[in-house]
Formats: sequence, C-alpha cells, structure tokens
Amino acid sequence: MNIGDFVKGIGDRYCITDEKMTLGKVVGAKDNQIEVKVIKHENPNHIGEKHWVDPAYFEITEGPIIPKEIKEALEKHVLWLEKGKGGKRFDWSAVTGGVDLSGVDLREANLSGADLREADLSGANLSGADLSGANLSGADLSGADLREADLSGANLREADLSGADLSGANLREADLSGADLSEADLSEADLSGAKNLISAINYLEAYFERTKSGYIVYKTFGGMHGAPKSWKIETNSIIEEVVNANRTNDCGCGINVAPIDWVRRNYHGDIWKCLIEWPWLPGVVVPYNTDGKIRCERVRLLKIVERN
Repeated sequence: MNIGDFVKGIGDRYCITDEKMTLGKVVGAKDNQIEVKVIKHENPNHIGEKHWVDPAYFEITEGPIIPKEIKEALEKHVLWLEKGKGGKRFDWSAVTGGVDLSGVDLREANLSGADLREADLSGANLSGADLSGANLSGADLSGADLREADLSGANLREADLSGADLSGANLREADLSGADLSEADLSEADLSGAKNLISAINYLEAYFERTKSGYIVYKTFGGMHGAPKSWKIETNSIIEEVVNANRTNDCGCGINVAPIDWVRRNYHGDIWKCLIEWPWLPGVVVPYNTDGKIRCERVRLLKIVERN
C-alpha cells in the first residue's frame, strides 16, 4: 500500500480501524506500518483520526467520487467557480464526504455554503476563495493557501489547519472548536466573534491557582533544554526570558510552565513551584493548541515541591 491509497478495515484486529471504518486514506508509511486517516466510520466521532497500523488488516478500495463536472473543470483548470466571473455554479452539496482535492488550484473559487466535511484540501490553493458558511468540519487543510479567503461563519470544527497560510483571512463567527492551528499564519486575520478558540483568561483561571500575588505555576529544569546561565535556580529568584508571543506556536521560547499534574506526567526531576505576579501577566502566552503548558516572560521561583 502506498501513501494516497484509499483503504477499508477488515477483521477486528483494531478497535477503531476495523470493519466499522468503511473508508480510510493512507497518509503515512514507515517500516512495515501505514498511517491511516479515518474518512468514513459507523461512529462519526472517529472521523479524522489517524492511526499507525499493520497493512495486513486493510484492503484497497475505491476512494471518494469527485463529480464529473468538477473533475473535468479541475483537469482543464477551468475555474468556472470563480467569483464575479459568471458561468455555472457547481452544487457542492453533491460532493461526497472525504473528497480528495489535495493540492488543487481553487483560487477565488465560490465555495460559499459548500459541504466539504472530511475533505482532503491539504496544500490546496484557496487564496481569495469564498468559503463563507462552508462546512469544513474534519477537513484536512494542512499547508493550504487561504490568504484573504472568506471563512466567515464556516464550520471548522476538528479541521486540520496546521501550517496553513490564513494571513488576511476573514474568520469572523467561524467555529474553530478543536481545530489544529499549530504553525498556522494568522497575521492580519479577522477573528472577531470566532467561536471556541481557547481563551487565555479562562485557561489560566481553570488550571492555575490564584493568590493575592498572582498565579501559581510549576516548572522543571533541564527536561528538554538546559537552563540559561543567567538563571539562578534558587528560592525567591526571578528568572526571565524573551517569550514567543505567537499563539499558533505550540512550543516556543520563553519560560514554559504548566499545572503540577502535567509536569508530573511529562517530566522527571525536581518540580519548582513558581509565581507569575499580577504585573507580569502581559508576558503570558497560552497557545491555541496547548497540550497543557503555557509560556511566560518572567516568574519567581518559590520552592521545590514533592512529586506525589
């Protein structure tokens, strides 16, 4: 099996990618395994998931059917979907879920209200496209060019937007619940009224203790990178670092801290209880796709705490 093949599960070797997965796509391969992205499943909650599996438990099947009209248009590069150009307007609601449009050129295309759930639009050129009100839930838009695209009111729940260029895009009132925005470019994007983006204020209140002096956070040293020589790792010491303010970067420079349970699960060694004082809050960054940790510009080291 090769990357790009469509497959379906056979047998019951796996609990998700079994016979209940009626359509998947091979998106990765290494050693003797393949990575399968779930496109169609009896349980829709599994759609969009990716799993490394043994290819012996899958068979190649026919992929999603691209309607003849759009297939011919794409092959001929006839973008009769363009805004303001007249001509035929394709009924995108007829497109089956999981349609593969990876890498296609749909610049300025009028896709407003299109049903593109689970579509593979990775690497597609959608710059300037009208996707207002489109259903792109679970769609793969990784690396797509969405510059100046109109995504207002679009359903982007669980969509993969990692590495996508959304500079200048209109995301007003878009639903971004569970969307992967890691490494996406949101410069000059309009996020006014966007729904279900993680709130830095709410995250801090939910996961960190508030005191009269500030927020209590926890940190280890030397887990992934050594501490700068300028830091004094001792009680009551204040440490500082330039912080990456881009919320689409899950990891970045700064002082990375987290709730104590997260630190215990992910790192060994001494755990320091720290304080982000109230005047230092402007230097706190909560990534949109945080796995638990945040980063900040300045903290005060309080004391080492027990691991359990």
